[in-house]
Amino acid sequence: MQPHVDLETGEVLTAPQLVLSQSLMKKLDDDYLCPRYYYLYHLTGMYKEPSSEAMVKGQRFEYLAVNSTNREGEIPEIPKLKTGAPSTDELRIEAQAKVFNEVLPHYNMQIVLPTGADNPSAPLSYQHGDVTLTGILDAVILWDGVPAIMDLKLTGSLVSRWGPNGKPGWGDYFNMDHLQAYLYMFLVEKIFNRKMRFVYALFEYGPDPKFKFLEIKDSSLRRQEMLRRIEDAREKLHGFASQSYPRQGHYRQCAKCAEKDTCPARQLVPEIAVFD
Repeated sequence: MQPHVDLETGEVLTAPQLVLSQSLMKKLDDDYLCPRYYYLYHLTGMYKEPSSEAMVKGQRFEYLAVNSTNREGEIPEIPKLKTGAPSTDELRIEAQAKVFNEVLPHYNMQIVLPTGADNPSAPLSYQHGDVTLTGILDAVILWDGVPAIMDLKLTGSLVSRWGPNGKPGWGDYFNMDHLQAYLYMFLVEKIFNRKMRFVYALFEYGPDPKFKFLEIKDSSLRRQEMLRRIEDAREKLHGFASQSYPRQGHYRQCAKCAEKDTCPARQLVPEIAVFD
């Protein structure tokens, strides 16, 4: 692979491996990820993506449930009301984190803490050809006495068929994209040379909080589909590199980019739709 060159300064950088996470693969599926954005945020780490409000709430739930800090190693905090009192969402999240720990024994589940660790989260990294596949397990659990993967999800609704991104929600989980589950089962198998079951712990923080545990079954068909998506993502990243990571504006990406004020390709609103 040719050395990467900083497009602004011309500085030749050590060429790192292409990095792929399940979230990045989904962005590449949508064809709106700006090559320059990938270069800045994912390849060189020049900038860090800010956490959305939904992400902070999810991180807060994970911290209260399994003592897991955010990606910067800090305790995630939800902004207080002007009076200094906790918000309704925070109170609901605190209540659901308590429920999470109370119901685990009913499913014969137990959180596993790695030796010397104070939380069960575990980063994964596996070299797949010239691509580094990454992920972070929220928790490894003993399920019926056997190690399994658990991913915690906090959501505003478990019954809505549509999520906030316009894609199927947890009320229609049959049509949701469960790439994360299949990728994590693949990574665990490759790294630890053993298969593990995968279960989502789904918790709602709406007015009438609910929860659900959802197991995602692995299959050879799903595995092949995941490997195909990895290869498609890999080809796109190589395409980015071959074009020296050009700027490609898209309002969904530009709005949160650190260079949106100076980028000549920025697009801060959707293009006008045309009906001919």
